[in-house]
Amino acid sequence: QAFMDLDSRTEGGIDAVIAQNSASYLKTSAAFLKNAGVSILRFEAAEGMDSISGALTIGYILGEEAEKQSIEYADLSYRVMEEVQEKLKTVDEADLKKSFSVTMGYYLCGKESDYSGLTALAGSPTVSTLDDDGSTKLVDGDEYYLNWDADYIVSYRTLDYSIDYTDISTGKTMTPSDTWKAYMKWFINMDCYENMVYINTSMPVVCRIAYLAELFYPEVFGEGYGDSVHQEFVDSFMSYMGEDFDVSEDMTCLITYDMVKDEL
Repeated sequence: QAFMDLDSRTEGGIDAVIAQNSASYLKTSAAFLKNAGVSILRFEAAEGMDSISGALTIGYILGEEAEKQSIEYADLSYRVMEEVQEKLKTVDEADLKKSFSVTMGYYLCGKESDYSGLTALAGSPTVSTLDDDGSTKLVDGDEYYLNWDADYIVSYRTLDYSIDYTDISTGKTMTPSDTWKAYMKWFINMDCYENMVYINTSMPVVCRIAYLAELFYPEVFGEGYGDSVHQEFVDSFMSYMGEDFDVSEDMTCLITYDMVKDEL
């Protein structure tokens, strides 16, 4: 009913709802959308290279001005990706950092997950033993993952373009340390616990890759590489953030153990 009401109040009606490609997005509301006569358009949004194609398609659908911007967005994305891959060629295979990916705080990503693929693009192959392209929820008593030989744990979390963020399920304002505390029990007994990092999925996918590449190989990418890439995206495509928005000061891009350890 809410969708139908919104459709009736919107000039020309709602043509479509845009969602990520997995059917799990809008899973509980897809039938309501269908009943309201609203199409669901699903686009790749989480995987490194395919997310660029998704942006191009959305730009095309939204018209000439958006299409032009999407092409500029794609050009910058491909340039950054090429730069990252060239730099990673200098890392010996024996020195590659291994990791596993986590979503929603305590869902472990499978080998073929978009998130596992994203860390691989940043130079870190996954050690996950889960043979699927989705994620598996941790439950009390699970121990199998505790023996995974990882250098890093990468937890993907939507943290908004702000220092703190509002958890959409509870309405509670969460600080970086609140986020860490909420899920630390699942990982605190792992050898790589202090190398756990939360990365903000509000950022463009290519920016996430840049931050992770710097995290894994600081001697190759240099301090501030992720911020420099991200700032270029903000300055080029996010004028609504304001001219003075500084990604290194005005938002939480990463949450690391060193940032929160004194509050745990």
